[in-house]
Amino acid sequence: MKNRTLEIPVPPVVKAYFSHKSNLGTDAVIEKRHWLGRHICSVVSYHPLDKADLPVEYTEKGLEKLTMLSVSVSFPLKINQLTMHHYCQLGYVLESVFELAVINYCKGRFAFSLNYTAAIDDFFRRYELDKVDYDKDNYRRFVNKKYGPIIEQEYKEALKNRDSLLEKVKK
Repeated sequence: MKNRTLEIPVPPVVKAYFSHKSNLGTDAVIEKRHWLGRHICSVVSYHPLDKADLPVEYTEKGLEKLTMLSVSVSFPLKINQLTMHHYCQLGYVLESVFELAVINYCKGRFAFSLNYTAAIDDFFRRYELDKVDYDKDNYRRFVNKKYGPIIEQEYKEALKNRDSLLEKVKK
């Protein structure tokens, strides 16, 4: 098989998350039907000849802060035709998937407690991300902004349901 390894620029915490054994691991080979394979196919299917041909604004700002996540694919892919735009877009996709994982994990964790800091700490410990430099407060604010009111409402409803069940048990 030809070398079909993509070097995708992502923040260090995103690389550590996907490199964890519960996710992609370190030596994963992605198939076309894998969720990441489908994202790769959708992102690389557009091949701009010039930045002016891109349908969205695109800049390569902040690349020096990123690290490379190596992803091998098992399907035919002409890597030599990919531009930096493709790699950056794949990095944005992976960062979005990471953010969704943080939000969903914390949302599930809030069934027990509305403590954002404890939820973020637990997520980072579980995936061994606490060894990577990260701004815990940044992710806490991110989760609170996205789901804070919704989570608080669900928590209140859960308490109400729990109290009504406790009353039925007492009778």
